[in-house]
Amino acid sequence: MEGEISKATHVYLVDDSDNLHYLWLPGKIEGRYSFDIVSKGKSYQIIIDADGDSWEVDCGSDGDFIVGIENIGNEIHLRNNTLYQVKYDTAEFVLYSQQVTDGDNLYSPYFVDKFSNAIINIGRLEGNEIVYAYPSVSRYHAQLRDYQNS
Repeated sequence: MEGEISKATHVYLVDDSDNLHYLWLPGKIEGRYSFDIVSKGKSYQIIIDADGDSWEVDCGSDGDFIVGIENIGNEIHLRNNTLYQVKYDTAEFVLYSQQVTDGDNLYSPYFVDKFSNAIINIGRLEGNEIVYAYPSVSRYHAQLRDYQNS
């Protein structure tokens, strides 16, 4: 049914220059979203629209979605964990979606009273000042630096 509540979805698109584009679709299936991409001087728009209880993706009349070797047309119902090739005459993209998992939106509050040294390391490995043991966090993920005692 239109607007049904489910889990949110991450949608990723890689263009033919290997740039990553990203959309977050809410759990309530409603509204319209789009990727607007310029490739080789030409503009492309891939629209994601609510369609009943699923998301419909349209790459326009000049594009086609391909899964494996099968051309499935220019409109699809988005399926999570499926890799779609989006093919135009002069451009090619890859589209992928996955459902948001419980850990994807997990944030831990940290309070830094003052910098005891000029750098605070954040990462997955022990030895960082802030350790966040989650697979999407790299071993040495980020640093906070005191800039001019501010």
